[in-house]
Amino acid sequence: MLNIVSGLTLDFASEILGSLKMSDISLMEAPIPGQANNPEQRVVTEQPKSLRNSTQDNRAISNPALEQLANSDKIVVQQLAGITEACCFCCDYEDENEFEIYDNFGAVILKAVEHSNCLTRQCCEQLRGFSMDIRDRQGNEIVRVVRPFRCNNIFCCPCFNQNMHIEYPKGNVIGSIEQRISLYPKYNVCDSKGDAIYTIEGPSACKRSCRRCCCSFWMKCCCCSRDIEFNILEDGEKVGVIAKRLAGPAEREARANSSERDRFGVDFPDEASLDMKIILTSVCFLIDYLYFEFDGVVDEVLG
Repeated sequence: MLNIVSGLTLDFASEILGSLKMSDISLMEAPIPGQANNPEQRVVTEQPKSLRNSTQDNRAISNPALEQLANSDKIVVQQLAGITEACCFCCDYEDENEFEIYDNFGAVILKAVEHSNCLTRQCCEQLRGFSMDIRDRQGNEIVRVVRPFRCNNIFCCPCFNQNMHIEYPKGNVIGSIEQRISLYPKYNVCDSKGDAIYTIEGPSACKRSCRRCCCSFWMKCCCCSRDIEFNILEDGEKVGVIAKRLAGPAEREARANSSERDRFGVDFPDEASLDMKIILTSVCFLIDYLYFEFDGVVDEVLG
């Protein structure tokens, strides 16, 4: 009799313990009020990288001029001649440079104005330090380019080589351009963290001189175009180009009576963000100062 009672008691106790375990499991699996059951509807705390980049671009595209730049796959950067420089051409006076930036349809979207010291412009010439304001059509400063005085491709002291950083808005560095030691023009285009996103490679001084000679006599070689190209590379693959548009005699004669000087065309990489487009546009200024600042004198002699 006692064995029967003890057996019933154990069965009853095990049944109670089983029901308690099942209730605990059901409580653990019960959905929390206000939270979705579907795993795909869970809240994502970390934003994907692509979305972070688009958010940054949306913040910057609040300016209509930058919106046009973001929607352009290619632009033209046109240097303008200063009034003082045109009046004092006999004494080789160097004035502050100005540039206009055009979109795909030839409309002016931005204007760049140099700010530098008169003494450094006359003595340091193309190596001079400056700051350059990039403004919209209303004259509002939206981007600042800062270039310190540096040497050009010094092998023994690479820390004194060319660099330039870009701020948008003023005080917020979005990237930089750093010269690499090489026998030909070579630069890293870096983001705000200093990581190299693109590499820019240009032709040697010999090739640039030969190209200018051919174009000055209106001799278009079958082996090359009339443009001097600086290739934009990503992981060693060409993804874009910055081209110095060379003028023949007819074009130079037309420009002699106008305010137009050096002209550059920029074909942006397909996946370039707005920040990278601003930086690549600024590369044109550095290339112009280092390699084409006195091209007008060369073309005049050769022409």
